[in-house]
Amino acid sequence: MSVGDVLSIAGLAVAMWQIWRMGRIVTATKKAVDDATQRIGVYNLLLMVPKLSRLEHDIENAAIRKNVEEMRRLLREWREAASSLRGILASDHAQSSALDALAQESINLAALAKTNLVGKENVDLPNATKRVRKAIEKVCLETSMLASQITSTATPFGARQVGSGDQSSN
Repeated sequence: MSVGDVLSIAGLAVAMWQIWRMGRIVTATKKAVDDATQRIGVYNLLLMVPKLSRLEHDIENAAIRKNVEEMRRLLREWREAASSLRGILASDHAQSSALDALAQESINLAALAKTNLVGKENVDLPNATKRVRKAIEKVCLETSMLASQITSTATPFGARQVGSGDQSSN
């Protein structure tokens, strides 16, 4: 065996070790990116709670003041916000099919109520929007509860996975 053969074998061994090491680095990097993505999703959900609550409050006030145009605008805003919530729920960090179904129902009812208010000035707004306001209230309560579950299961490295009453760790 010549010196060249020994150097070739040593070079091959070093190359294989580097490849093995790079595989471990890639795996660790992928896990770090996944963890960061999950945390961003959790933060997005937590940021939705006050937005949804504000919209619910504004919708209730518009119904009390019987302001049809404001109600139509707020129902459109609700549909957009609830759709964003559904997008957040579709990710892995906080799967909640019950909340997703409630959000979808509120979106459908908001669209129906908004359409039914077109061209109407003197309408019994509290009565005409009763179903959608009840659906919006349910979404807000469930979202607040899910956010509370997430924050109560938070660790220094992020939140453990929570959804549909399941509190299994990630």
